[in-house]
Amino acid sequence: MAEVMENSSVQLILGMAREKAVKHILRVLDFDNSLCQFVKSQVDLSVGSVFSVVPSDLNAEDIADFSWGFGKGSDNSLSDRILRTLKLNAASIAIFDDVMGSAENVAGHDSCLANNDEVYHWVFDTEAAELKLRDLIRETGVSWHFLCVVFESDKSIDIKDCVTNSKYDLFKNILEVVGAYDGEGYIHWSPNNVEGVRPYDT
Repeated sequence: MAEVMENSSVQLILGMAREKAVKHILRVLDFDNSLCQFVKSQVDLSVGSVFSVVPSDLNAEDIADFSWGFGKGSDNSLSDRILRTLKLNAASIAIFDDVMGSAENVAGHDSCLANNDEVYHWVFDTEAAELKLRDLIRETGVSWHFLCVVFESDKSIDIKDCVTNSKYDLFKNILEVVGAYDGEGYIHWSPNNVEGVRPYDT
């Protein structure tokens, strides 16, 4: 089991570090599947908030490249942050990109196979629980790719049909994009200002 990152806090990423974080998010979205390509075409990463869990004793230059972790343990609080976003936004849904998944991983009403070989899982705001989110994070994350996208949805939308047929434009808005670096930490992008997050500027 990976060591847990201690003495850390959620911080806004600003300045040069923000530019590096945005480049890393774009690398995550370079993966050739329908969810990545849709998000990349829809979000304007030059605006909004970029934030991450950062060790409190981190030197500024150490956050200037997000292609590897901090070597100070893993961020295990992501499930709580996604849960908070879902609970704060009624009719929202978190979709997880399972790049290593196969048809055998698709079961139940909250998973599907799209475009023959793309596997996705999702959680509604009303069904979200930290344990379920933690399981999805563990199951879908690999060291070289992790993507969770929180959409504002509508209860009348057939989620499985939307995801299976790549009709993401039927969702109202993208509320948050989460990408990982080196299996240790996560970068969040939100179109909105994030309250209660301390700024971090190089």
